[in-house]
Amino acid sequence: MIGQEEVVSAHDDDDDDDDAGDGEVEAVDVVGGDQKQQQQGYTGCNGVDSSSNNSSRSSSSTTGLRRIKQGNVYFWLCESCSLLYKKRHGEPGSIRIVKMGPAIAHAGEVKERMDKFDEATKTLGYTVLEGDPRYSSFSAEMKFVAVGETSSEAIWTATYEPVGDMGPPEHIQQIVVLVFKTLERAVLARKTLSHTEVLNASPDAIWEACKHADELLPKAMPEFFASSTFLQGHGEPGSIRVVKMGPAVPHAGEVKERMDFFDDAGKTVGYTVLEGDPRYHYFSAVMKFVPGAAAGTTDAIWTATYVPVGDMGPPEHIKGIAILVFKALAGAAKAD
Repeated sequence: MIGQEEVVSAHDDDDDDDDAGDGEVEAVDVVGGDQKQQQQGYTGCNGVDSSSNNSSRSSSSTTGLRRIKQGNVYFWLCESCSLLYKKRHGEPGSIRIVKMGPAIAHAGEVKERMDKFDEATKTLGYTVLEGDPRYSSFSAEMKFVAVGETSSEAIWTATYEPVGDMGPPEHIQQIVVLVFKTLERAVLARKTLSHTEVLNASPDAIWEACKHADELLPKAMPEFFASSTFLQGHGEPGSIRVVKMGPAVPHAGEVKERMDFFDDAGKTVGYTVLEGDPRYHYFSAVMKFVPGAAAGTTDAIWTATYVPVGDMGPPEHIKGIAILVFKALAGAAKAD
């Protein structure tokens, strides 16, 4: 069994990152362990001495990748593969199909099992079940470790058994480097917008109305919400719903969303848009209801996290709809 470890700092110290031209990938120079050193065993930069067990060879390396232009590279990575979960939703034991794109020749589809998804240690791991004939077994783990207050170290470790004289998966390592840098760019591009609305009803009453929002809103706001239907689940975390927008939301059509959490104790609900809003690469929102300053009132807090496409501005239009939703919930709470 061979182990290959890749250590990549997810923080780029270059000050001229934005100078690259559109679609440029600069200095993609992944420095891997020398094959002879792997056979003999050595202490890599992670401080793990492999010389005591030559049958389990490992190497540690850092990337020379210094700069990736966000624009085209981000989309190239998004277009280079697609994910479809055939069983569960990403938790350990989930089975997913990764359909590779044209940038990864002869790859086709790869079936993977999720082995680990640990929020506390920010670690995920998977095993390839089918689709890569170059290795009789292949598993990998990604871990994100804080470095100071504003930086992270992204660590990729692959364990594999090659077929024949197939060497280390340097090709996969380079794709992982691009994935890490894409995640970095997405985080740096992420923005937030928040709004607090004071409602003249108690948090308990508002929350009770919120529990029935998928039935309430198409009736109370048909011009904005034509229907809301769960394709999977019933509103619990991991549920998938399709919201068909009304005539007051032009060109919206249908939006597919994943419910991220529905916290009774904290009176908080959150979702992420999966499909249907081309204005944002990423969009998620959280609604939270807390006691207001005056007795019997509620502070309804809406917070959106988003990555805009191009020069698309903040989602003020969605904030306006959220305010109307809050008022509809207050109206239902008073009616009860």
